[in-house]
Amino acid sequence: MNINRKIKLVTISLLLSVLSMGCEAFIRGVDGAAVVTATPTPIPVTYTANPATYLSGQKLIVSNYPIVNNGKTATSYAINPALPAGLSFNTTNGIIYSTGTTTLNVTASATYTITVTFSDATTADIPIVVEIAGSNRCS
Repeated sequence: MNINRKIKLVTISLLLSVLSMGCEAFIRGVDGAAVVTATPTPIPVTYTANPATYLSGQKLIVSNYPIVNNGKTATSYAINPALPAGLSFNTTNGIIYSTGTTTLNVTASATYTITVTFSDATTADIPIVVEIAGSNRCS
């Protein structure tokens, strides 16, 4: 096997590795050698807390805000499945919050999928984990 074929195989292998890590990759030649440039693909939306840990039995929580990272405008949000009693979700701005009137009743950690719709009609699914940290009830 000649040296050029070996370089091509190594370059293809490296490119596949970079792509499997969720990165964008570009190959360009420099003085006869292949150079792979990897750029991490930005996560379109994150949350201020993910996982979000709450104390079961409380009525007030710190609101959890979405942060749009892709330069687009989010126009709506949806969540599936529904959040447990005591947590609310705003479909206009994506904020997870409590009303302060219902006691939070989280019995187990769970993953929820938030679907964000952007002004260009594209969507992104964001998993968010809600964890419990015990209870504030006295026995």
